[in-house]
Amino acid sequence: MSALFDAGLQPERTGLAWRRTAIALAVGSLIALRVLPDAGGSAWLLLPGMVGLITAAGLLVAAERRYRQTHRRLTAELPGHVGGGAIVAATALATGLLALAALLFVLTR
Repeated sequence: MSALFDAGLQPERTGLAWRRTAIALAVGSLIALRVLPDAGGSAWLLLPGMVGLITAAGLLVAAERRYRQTHRRLTAELPGHVGGGAIVAATALATGLLALAALLFVLTR
């Protein structure tokens, strides 16, 4: 019987990369929660940090689910298609929105 998937641990590396991305987003969001309300004096400035934390938590859950699904399919006798790019699209959208919020904050200061 031949190996069912790459011995280079690609799914594990990808899972770790997504975890690092979620942790970086969470840290940036926590910094935003600490800095933005003091800098602007408005409670609305808590919104980008809260959205970032919620997105980071969702990203961690989705990345773990994706890793388990990929691992199951790769170790199955008939692996089939692994999946789409919903996690990538959601992360890109959240990053773009947070970047837009940061740009608006800088331009209005």
